[in-house]
Amino acid sequence: MNDHRLEAFVRRTTLRQVEVIVALQEHKSMTAVAAALGMSVANVSRVATRFENNFGVRILEDESRRTALTADSGRIFDVLKPLHSEIGHLRGRLGKIETPT
Repeated sequence: MNDHRLEAFVRRTTLRQVEVIVALQEHKSMTAVAAALGMSVANVSRVATRFENNFGVRILEDESRRTALTADSGRIFDVLKPLHSEIGHLRGRLGKIETPT
């Protein structure tokens, strides 16, 4: 990944986009991702499209009456999966912090 693409990724990628892209790779279906993340299918599509536009990659392609992952999506998943796991660990740790009353 060149410096320009890395900078664009860091500046523009949201935690929700990471979550959706990883879920797409794991579930292979926008409907399943929407159910797993409590989102509408349309919102899953918007988040994925925004990621594609911001990062300049294609992760989804239209096949007859359904959406499929591109060959590049596997490489993107390999990059995002450790980040997604770390986000999960951070959420768990933050959930254990008591807030002052």
